[in-house]
Amino acid sequence: MTLSHIKSIRGLVSVVTIVMMVSTISISFIASRTAALKHTDNNLKNRIRDKLNFIQGTAEQYIDLGMSQQLGKIISSIASEPDLDFILIIDKNGKILASNHITEVNQLWKDSKNKLDQNKINTVKRNIKTLIEINKQNKYIESYINICGKTDERLLRQRNCGFAAYRINLAYHYNNTDRVLINKTIFFATGIIVTVITILLLMELVINKPAIRIVTALQSFNTGNHKTRIQLKGENEITEISSSINEVLDEVVKNEEALIDREERLRAVIETSLDAILTINKKGIIQSINPAVEKHLGYSAIDLLDKNIKTIMPNPYHDQHDQYISTYFKTGKKNVIGSQREVVALTKAGNEVPVELSVTKMNINGEIFFTGVLRDISERIQLRDAMKKINETLFTSNLSLKNKNRTDSLTGLANRGYFDEIMSTEIRRAVREQLPLSLIMIDVDHFKLYNDFYGHQQGDECLIKISNAMKNCFLRSGELAARYGGEEFCVILSGIDSEQARGQAEKLNKLIWDMNLPHAESKTTDRVTISVGVSTLQVSSTSEISAKEIIEPADKALYKAKTSGRNKVCSTTITN
Repeated sequence: MTLSHIKSIRGLVSVVTIVMMVSTISISFIASRTAALKHTDNNLKNRIRDKLNFIQGTAEQYIDLGMSQQLGKIISSIASEPDLDFILIIDKNGKILASNHITEVNQLWKDSKNKLDQNKINTVKRNIKTLIEINKQNKYIESYINICGKTDERLLRQRNCGFAAYRINLAYHYNNTDRVLINKTIFFATGIIVTVITILLLMELVINKPAIRIVTALQSFNTGNHKTRIQLKGENEITEISSSINEVLDEVVKNEEALIDREERLRAVIETSLDAILTINKKGIIQSINPAVEKHLGYSAIDLLDKNIKTIMPNPYHDQHDQYISTYFKTGKKNVIGSQREVVALTKAGNEVPVELSVTKMNINGEIFFTGVLRDISERIQLRDAMKKINETLFTSNLSLKNKNRTDSLTGLANRGYFDEIMSTEIRRAVREQLPLSLIMIDVDHFKLYNDFYGHQQGDECLIKISNAMKNCFLRSGELAARYGGEEFCVILSGIDSEQARGQAEKLNKLIWDMNLPHAESKTTDRVTISVGVSTLQVSSTSEISAKEIIEPADKALYKAKTSGRNKVCSTTITN
């Protein structure tokens, strides 16, 4: 804020104060006048009603006593009133019995110069009531009341009565009200003006002059005179504010000194940094570099300053840079800013060097700059490649060892341990997902006789051929073929119901039959055959179930197949 601003504000405050003062006085006068005129109207109505009642009572008494000539006394008491326009007392025949204009007495009211309203007269005579109306346009109050003698019959009183007409000048009363209001308003306005002038003078002494001193001191401080402080005397809010500002100025000086110190330290860090540091503007023009740039890339400050950053970028980065900058300023999309990224930099000799790039956006005095830090990661890349090869070798070795631990060494099928592990997993999944789970148990018929006749080596070859047949038969995900022990095999069928499982078992049984492996000692037939037992878990609840509960039914089904002639499939279904 400048001195001109303070002067403008001071002038604006004065103008606003004057406008508000004038508005307040005007609104107050208008509101007061409206209320006063309304009050005047009500008072006049009450006064007229009282007079009409008095005139009615007195006139009817005089008429009843035959003293109509005395009605002039009533008129004379009213005629001196300054607001009177006219007053007339008229009998039932329309003759004027009394008037404030003596010349009209004994005339018919219709011949009077005071124009009366026939409709209003009829209303008063017909309804026996007082009628008072205010005419704002012509500024008068006109009133009527009926007048009858007591000798008139009551019903005739409604039709054969006379009346009194009374009109006063409303402008007279309004002018008196305005004079009183104007005097009060002048007094009120004088008080407001004095108060406002006093407030403005106090503002000038207490606020404006101290504010000017404060602004003057701040302007001096901003121009570089950091020893300038605000000098105000007294104890008030302004002096407290000035003291607070002085404390802030002291803090600013300390912060500037600390900032200069930090800048010098930062410059020293940048100059001695092992990483290459470059600063560019929003057009990609290099503004500064540190010595590490020449060490890593071979460029000197003369080579790069005022050059485009694309100078140190090989393709595809070279061709994509301008588009990236344009997209960032249009959409705000960040690809590099605020994160680390591995890229390739181009040395002065034309070689490509892998670097880790970190970019930070800066706003200095409203201008956008970007600072990039490049770290040579050649050794890191070499180490990473070496570690990758080692990890690949370890992974292959671990996978091979894992497979050996899970695989039967003779047949290549899953071994008993892996079968137990998968069986428990599949039972839990079947219960959780409410899916069927089937198990096929296989036994080579009369295999001991086969071994005794052909020898153990030939027996092993037979088991390998049966295992290969099983591998070709059970290929679906969720199917696991395993050697259970000796000449016994198992197949886990996840999500397979009893009908499908039996079909798979029949298929395997036929496949072994079709292989036509000779078995001279078989008591069933002349070739190698298998007996198969199938059990299917039909899940109906979330109750837990053990592997034993599905293995035992399969084993019983296998036993049934063996005792009923072998070379066949028997199956059963269980529920949890």
